[in-house]
Amino acid sequence: MNVQKWKQLEDPSQHIDNVMRVRSSQQVSDNRLRLKTSIETCSENSKYTSSDIQKEILKILADEVRKKIREEIGSAKFCILVDEALDESNQEQMAIILRFVDCHGIIRERFFNNVITVEQHYHVDVFNVVPDFQLMELGSRFPDQTLELLSLSSSLDSTNHFESFNIDDICNLAQRFYPLDFTEKELGTLKRQLQHFKYDILVHPNFQNLSSLSELCQRLIETRKSKIFFLIDRLIRLVMTLPVSTATTERAFSAMKLVKKSLWNKMDDDFLSSCMVIYIERELADSIGSESIIDIFYSLKSRNVPLC
Repeated sequence: MNVQKWKQLEDPSQHIDNVMRVRSSQQVSDNRLRLKTSIETCSENSKYTSSDIQKEILKILADEVRKKIREEIGSAKFCILVDEALDESNQEQMAIILRFVDCHGIIRERFFNNVITVEQHYHVDVFNVVPDFQLMELGSRFPDQTLELLSLSSSLDSTNHFESFNIDDICNLAQRFYPLDFTEKELGTLKRQLQHFKYDILVHPNFQNLSSLSELCQRLIETRKSKIFFLIDRLIRLVMTLPVSTATTERAFSAMKLVKKSLWNKMDDDFLSSCMVIYIERELADSIGSESIIDIFYSLKSRNVPLC
C-alpha cells in the first residue's frame, strides 16, 4: 500500500497543481458548453436562463452586428434613413437605416437601430429644428433643383449603350450637388477621366448591355477600372447612395410587429432594439460565432463561474 502511494506521489500527473488544473480546465469547458447551448438552442436543458443574462447576451450579439455594419461601411459615404411608426404599446418608434454602397459596388440598406421617440425632445426639440436645418441646407444646395439633380444623374445611366452619357452634365452634377466631395482640382481631373471613359468604357465589351448604375459600379470594380476612373467611381457611389424609397424602413416596422406582440408589449427599449437588429440583420448575426460572444460576455464583468 505504501509503495503504491509512493508511486502515485512520484507520478507528476497526480500532483495537486496538475489535478486542479485539469479540473479547472474541465470546469471552464463545461461552463462554456452550457452558455453556448443557451445561445444557440435555448433548449429546456440550457443554463443561464436568467432574463438579465439573456438580455445581456442579446445585447452583445446586437452590438457585434452593428460592429459588422460599421466595418462593412468602412470609409464609404452613407445616407441615414429615418421613419416613425406606432408599436404595439402605442409608443412612437423611430427606425434608423443606413444606406451605402459596399466594396463590391452593391447597394446595401442595413437596419442599425430603433429608438423610442420622446414627444417633447424629438417632436419639439429635434423634429422642429432638424427640418428647419434641412430646409436651409436644401435651400442652399438644392433650391428647386430636384428635377435638375435627377436629370444630371441620368447622364451616368448605362442603359441603351450609354445613350444619355454627357460629360458636361456629369461635371455639373459633381460641381453643383457635391461641392464638398470634389475639390476644384479634382473637378478638372474628373473631366479628363470622363473623356477617357468615353473612349474606353463606352465601347468596352464588358460594359455593354448594362441595366443599372449599380451594375456599372460592380463592373468597374470587377475589371479594376474603378482604380483608373476613381473620381467617376466616387460620383457613381454618391448618386447610388441617394435614398429612393422607404421600403426598408417599412420592412423594419413589419419586423417590429413580429417582435413586439401584444403579449410582449412591455419590452424595454434596449431589449426591443437588440431583438430587431438580430432579427432583421440575421444574415450578419448568423456569421458571428458563439465562442466570440462568450469571450465578450466573460470580459464585461466578473462572473461567478469561470469561462476562460
